[in-house]
Amino acid sequence: MKRRIVCCGFGLFAALLFCASRATGADRPSAIPGAPWTNGQIQKLQRDVDRLLHRRVLRGTHIGLIAIDTSRGKVLYSRNADEEFMPASNFKLLIGSAVLRDLGTAFTFKTIVSTDGTNLYLKGGGDAHLTAADLDAAAAKVAASTTHFSGALITDATAFGPQGYQPGWSWDDLPYYYAPVVSSLDLEENILHL
Repeated sequence: MKRRIVCCGFGLFAALLFCASRATGADRPSAIPGAPWTNGQIQKLQRDVDRLLHRRVLRGTHIGLIAIDTSRGKVLYSRNADEEFMPASNFKLLIGSAVLRDLGTAFTFKTIVSTDGTNLYLKGGGDAHLTAADLDAAAAKVAASTTHFSGALITDATAFGPQGYQPGWSWDDLPYYYAPVVSSLDLEENILHL
């Protein structure tokens, strides 16, 4: 069922792109590059999207979207735009693209190990691939630089704000591996190996 919904979501996204290109006349060169959407084009886009969203295959789905002419800030289409949703798996394509654009390919998440002479601090920076081997390597470096340690290990997972699930997430998805608690300090992809 979830696969069908994801396929429908991807199909809907492709259909929206098609409708947008048809509404703007993307199949023929524009006389004025970047010309603003006319009211007629916006109304046609809205009708086309509404027609797609009312298809029988989408019955029972919860859909939210907003289309904005970003050069002018004008809303072209909006449906449930202010509601909170659990992100679909294909949303990672948009997030990944934005991260690559804004942070670049050299960006890495950092987990910081520090000490005040008594306590040892482990501050999470969002590395979802932090492993026990990484912590062993950090411990070896700490051991090489100190002769005695009498304090506590204090972990800090506050970089992303309060831990927990995000508003709008479906409660029936929470027990599954694909809906982990949001935290800036994860270990072994939040899987306990016995």
